[in-house]
Amino acid sequence: MKTTYSFIPSALISLVLIAGISGCNEKKATDAGLAPRPVMAMAVKYEPKNTVRSFVGVVRPRVESDLGFRVSGKVEKRAVQVGDRVKAGQELAELDASDLYLQRQQADAELDSALSSQRQANAAYNRGVILRKQGWTTAADLDRLKAVSDEANGRMLRAKQAVSLANNTLGYAILLADSDGVVTSTMIEAGQIVAAGAPAIRVAQSGAREVVVAIPEAMVETVAKSSASISLWNRGERRFGAKLRELSPSADSSTRTYQAKFTLIDEQPKKVETIKTEIDKTEISKAEIGMTATLTLSDADTEKFARLPLSSLFNDGKGTSLWVIDTKTGALSLKPVVVAGYDAQNALIKSGVDDGEMVVTLGVQKLDAGQKVRIVANVF
Repeated sequence: MKTTYSFIPSALISLVLIAGISGCNEKKATDAGLAPRPVMAMAVKYEPKNTVRSFVGVVRPRVESDLGFRVSGKVEKRAVQVGDRVKAGQELAELDASDLYLQRQQADAELDSALSSQRQANAAYNRGVILRKQGWTTAADLDRLKAVSDEANGRMLRAKQAVSLANNTLGYAILLADSDGVVTSTMIEAGQIVAAGAPAIRVAQSGAREVVVAIPEAMVETVAKSSASISLWNRGERRFGAKLRELSPSADSSTRTYQAKFTLIDEQPKKVETIKTEIDKTEISKAEIGMTATLTLSDADTEKFARLPLSSLFNDGKGTSLWVIDTKTGALSLKPVVVAGYDAQNALIKSGVDDGEMVVTLGVQKLDAGQKVRIVANVF
């Protein structure tokens, strides 16, 4: 009996202790359920969708000409080197003009002979006219003298043209620059025999510059509609405006890309949010030939979208939604949204939430409607 009486109090005490501990746990769980849940959130911001793509290109002159002699001959000297700046009318190279001088002397001698024949024929014709009036000659003789005079006048005209042609040909022995520019290539050396019209010296004209890039096939239709800007590798963050001047109608056989030429312009393109550096209008003249450039193309799309992390999307089988936080009460509400597309890390929200609303960006699968939350970090 003593053993029985001592066991009963111990069991009662254990039950009381267990009940007390259980009550404490229920109270703590209740308190935890009432506490706002910490969440990460960000504000919705609608802005234009500007897909930016970059391509590497090379600065080239707007006009680059291959100059050559208009006559054939042996190169006597070359007066310029690659990189030399030249002025319009400046001598670039010269041919051996010995034969050309002989041709001009021959033309001059022919002109003197034609002049003498013309004087003699015209004098004979004038005497024939007088004699015919006096009746001392026949009409047939006068016609013969007239024909000889006309032939002499024609020969005189041919001789003058031959002299002019010989002078021009002699002048063609000197190759002159037809505009201000810089020599980019030389294809002749002293002593070389060149044919008429063969490229001899390449000159890039001063003035407009352009950037030549290779455009992939997927962007051929959109490149003309995009907003373009150009940065030079040796100019840091400075940018230039650019305008598409020419797009090749056929693809390169090896790279399967299309050559595009963008002209550097002073006008600043429309401001693009993703491009923070403004256009520098004073540095265009410093874009030297051969510099490496980066062409940036931005879609000219005026429709606005909100970029939100992919982790903020919630789908319970009824469509894509976002958890929106009431900034006054901290309560959650689920709003269906329209997703326009996706990129590597973000979703493009077209509609469903208002600009400036706070949405949960992480842990959306563990939330309930009406639940109180508190923001512990904002994602920008």
